[in-house]
Amino acid sequence: MNNTKSLLTDSCESYNQSHLLLLSAKTEFILDKLSDNVAKFIKENSQINIADLAYSLQTNQQEFDYRRMLVCRDIKDAIHLLTNRDSERVFSQSTQGSPNTVVFMFPGLGEQYINMAQQLYQFEPTFRQHIIHCSEILKPLLGVDVREILYPKGTKIEPNSQANSLIADISSTFNLRQMLRRTQVEVDTNAQKLNQTDIAQPALFVIEYALAQMWMVWGVKPQMLIGYSLGEYVAACLAGVLSLEDALTLVVKRSQLIQSLPTGAMLAVALSELEIQPILTEGIYLSALNGPTLSVIAGSVEAVAKLEQQLISDGIACRQIQTSHAFHSPTMEEILEPFIELVKTFNLKSPKIPYISNVTGKWITAEEATDPNYWGQHLCQPVRFADGLETLLEVPGHILLEVGPGQTLGSITLQHPANTKINQPLVLSSLPNYYSNQSEFAFVLNTLGKLWLTGLSINWFDFYNQQHCRTLALPADLFEAQQKEVEPKQEESSSDRLFLKEQDFSEVTQHERLRLNLQNSYVAPRNNIERKIVEIWQQIFNLKQIGVYDNFFNLGGHSLIAIQMINKIRQNLKLEISLGTIFTNLNVADLATFVAKELLIENNTSQQEDLEALSAISHQIDTDKQVVNWLNYKLINGLEIFHQNKAETEHFYEDIYENRVYAKNGITFNPGDYIFDVGANIGLFTLFADQECDNATIYTFEPSPPTFNILKANTSKCRGNIKLFNCGLSNVDKTITLTFYPNSSGMSSFYPNEEEEKQVLKAIILNKKQAGMLEMEQVLQYTDELLEERFKSQSFNCSVRTISGIIEENNVKRIDMLKIDVQKSEFDVLLGINEHDWPKIRQIVIEVHDESNRLAQVNFLLKAKGYDVLIEQDNLYAATNIHNVYAVRNLMM
Repeated sequence: MNNTKSLLTDSCESYNQSHLLLLSAKTEFILDKLSDNVAKFIKENSQINIADLAYSLQTNQQEFDYRRMLVCRDIKDAIHLLTNRDSERVFSQSTQGSPNTVVFMFPGLGEQYINMAQQLYQFEPTFRQHIIHCSEILKPLLGVDVREILYPKGTKIEPNSQANSLIADISSTFNLRQMLRRTQVEVDTNAQKLNQTDIAQPALFVIEYALAQMWMVWGVKPQMLIGYSLGEYVAACLAGVLSLEDALTLVVKRSQLIQSLPTGAMLAVALSELEIQPILTEGIYLSALNGPTLSVIAGSVEAVAKLEQQLISDGIACRQIQTSHAFHSPTMEEILEPFIELVKTFNLKSPKIPYISNVTGKWITAEEATDPNYWGQHLCQPVRFADGLETLLEVPGHILLEVGPGQTLGSITLQHPANTKINQPLVLSSLPNYYSNQSEFAFVLNTLGKLWLTGLSINWFDFYNQQHCRTLALPADLFEAQQKEVEPKQEESSSDRLFLKEQDFSEVTQHERLRLNLQNSYVAPRNNIERKIVEIWQQIFNLKQIGVYDNFFNLGGHSLIAIQMINKIRQNLKLEISLGTIFTNLNVADLATFVAKELLIENNTSQQEDLEALSAISHQIDTDKQVVNWLNYKLINGLEIFHQNKAETEHFYEDIYENRVYAKNGITFNPGDYIFDVGANIGLFTLFADQECDNATIYTFEPSPPTFNILKANTSKCRGNIKLFNCGLSNVDKTITLTFYPNSSGMSSFYPNEEEEKQVLKAIILNKKQAGMLEMEQVLQYTDELLEERFKSQSFNCSVRTISGIIEENNVKRIDMLKIDVQKSEFDVLLGINEHDWPKIRQIVIEVHDESNRLAQVNFLLKAKGYDVLIEQDNLYAATNIHNVYAVRNLMM
């Protein structure tokens, strides 16, 4: 592991910030050991290029049955995931008994959106090549370059932009997810065009075709196909029924014929084919059968709107579909004859890849595929997708890959009753849905990794497409020694068997088979809110055991199921939430956190049982009738703490532990040091200082009562002598009002200036964007709403003391390190030091807010007291008034 020099040469020039790490071993035990050893190797060689490591593990590792995959952002993230094995992001599976027949599923209209697959278009050569080729074919047909509609100018993603989960982290503070609802997004001209059928259909075809070509080049080749509505045209093209040029031409001319018809509407309804018959009045038609109790109706805009109101009043779940016409209904018959004549002009051939017919729900025959009248039936008759799934799932062992935007078909498939069979299919997606904050490339890598888990062979050479990557000189014993490990005898867990031996499959229950295909570990609900939501999910999904990190779509969720959840949450928790809330909080843990925060906001009017339900997800600290959340969190270094929000904690951790902001520019820690932590917040600096020096005595000050309680819990883990003070420090002893921000506790202040603090956060967001964080562009669109949420405040009357008073009261002989981070009170703290106490203080680090020439005043004061002073501004705080001041006593004076 000391071959560091060779690890740093000829690095992979990765254009993205997501990396797929793969591990395999002979047994589950050895796989865990291998994960630990790779994490250790990365720690000891932290200079390596993470892209080179990913490439090396993908191409230079012997493949065994027991497999693990994860998608990480960087070295730090890789170490964290390999060490902690986050159930939401680390997936494991045995190839024994895994499904192995790949089926491509092509969706129809309804999930398209501006900039879908934009990252792939910009950075994935195969996908881009086919988009360009299709666009050139379409230009004379459409009179426009479809790329100009899909990817409007001004939305370019630059190489090396950081596509990560930052928005998800920030959303825990800002409630961004709630704000990213489709109804709140301004619809621009291009979005309107993309909803017109004559543009939407060819545009969606192009995306799905390019995705299919990308997957096949990477080695993911389908043995079967199924499409939904327009998706059957993509399937027919891929199967060879139509050439690409003919398929695009037919799709365009078909959509232009449809565009000439009067507009219409479609409604998804939670009713069976039999149950829906009585409501099929004049002008309302059955358009699709997606499941035993999941139908789609179509008709005029007025008739559908009237029926929707009637269904809602009857308590029947329904939702309008994003569409311009009443597809697959008799309203299409006006164009039937010219359409059939159009199809006759094309050379239709027998399919070379089997695919399911929407018209019959059976495998299409050569006669049907080549008959223009069949395509006329396809235009006017209902889509029998549920029947098609029944046919497809008669034979077990499928990997169903949705090739298009969103996860609608996968969700419908997972809810189909054919999945009661033991051999349930593995359902995966190619692109995130509209509401997702996840990077598209990270999403694709997750899917690729899950395909590899099943034993599928990936063509890594074409995946990298001649990109220059170096195979790292990984130590031989990193892998070889692990395969020789003797596995200890241990009891098998009955609650969650991720790895099942081949002979065990005859005994697998339906629940266990589902858990296996989810590929993530089961995590039980940990508090009352999570338990309540798990009960709701289990009832709706008809499953016995759902974990808090199981994904809504992976369980088979779709819009009507989301509506049922909304109703259940309203009934059981007395809370109104939106459809967007479900689609942006896709597991129980995230949804429970959202629900808890909403209930806490409404706690003044909530019933007592609501507050009791909150008690397990949040320690309720009731001070002046104000409530603050406690959340459990595991730091990258393995230390478990309590905190209030992830984004702020990760910022503190990066500053203190990784950037070592308090251990640089001449600042040192020694055994037995006396340290003052002024403005301790939740205690990360106190924990750091306790780790840095043995037998330390640390005086820790935090005025906010809610934060102090968290600080008290966190510092109970310290080894040294920790003295806690629930007060602030100032120039005199007094009581003063603290403005406390529950969603941004680190900015709480005795000198609140909300507008200034908002400007600071705006600058930080811009600085993150300039540093290459892709999602900041989207965050900037919602800055005002985000800041409004973040700066909701509470007030506390807090006592403040002086440093000299504390020194005298506790007979402090020396202060080896004085850390001050008190949001504009820093000069007051310094003024509270009597002249005879200054020589006792060896080192000082202060965050200074440069108001009214404050930075110069602090600099002058410290130099006058005999310190060498260095002033530094972190890049994150560029264009703000925040600086760090480092002062070390000049021993020559």
